[in-house]
Amino acid sequence: MGIYQKDQLERDSRTLEECIYLRLDPLEVCQGSQIFAEHQVVHAIKEWSTSTTSQILWILGPLDRNYPSNLSSIAAALINAADEAAIPTLHLFLDWPSDERFPIFNLLYSLIRQIISLLPEQFVSPVDFSPEKFEKLNSQMESWEAGLAVLSSLLDLAPPLLLIIIDGIDHLDYLSVGSRDVGNLLRLLQRHVWDDGDQKPKKTLKILFTTAGNCATLNRLDERSLAIIRMTESKPRQMGKSRAGRSEVAL
Repeated sequence: MGIYQKDQLERDSRTLEECIYLRLDPLEVCQGSQIFAEHQVVHAIKEWSTSTTSQILWILGPLDRNYPSNLSSIAAALINAADEAAIPTLHLFLDWPSDERFPIFNLLYSLIRQIISLLPEQFVSPVDFSPEKFEKLNSQMESWEAGLAVLSSLLDLAPPLLLIIIDGIDHLDYLSVGSRDVGNLLRLLQRHVWDDGDQKPKKTLKILFTTAGNCATLNRLDERSLAIIRMTESKPRQMGKSRAGRSEVAL
């Protein structure tokens, strides 16, 4: 067993920021947490957010070549709502990739850096979190599995309730290198969804994916604990009053 300090892990992992793209502020995508969507989408989000069990929800909307997409607004509104409610949340907006290698490391390293920020100021772990552990994460493909191992170990230390909201994961389908590795990362997250209910104390991990179009990588996930909702409308309606067929999205 080792005793670790959060600020030390933050310093040791700081070099990962070199591979992390400028983060999109959810407030730039949706100003606030009020947005309206189809009843079936709102109902699915409500079930996902209020359930006491770990689960994954995928909201699949019509194809949109612009980014942020209309679906991004739903993700942003929920991130804003989680922030207002002080619910620990990891979030990521994934634009269309501009290069081949860094998009997958942007995804992995962003999750690692964000979850470190949620750790207690001091914690005990049987896992080695020495500086050398983070030095191995150098954005080279041979370090990918080591990065997954770090993420998995950090998820074991996550708060009792954790939300992960990722918008645009479908964009990584178009990579010629690394799309299979993204699948390995998503399966790792899914295993934690399956395992969290057996942990003592019990943990609840809820993951939301929003995509404007289909996603081959998500389609390959095991269907256990995965709910898929297909939107028929192309545009969520922000603010104002709801109209027939729509209601307010809420956590």
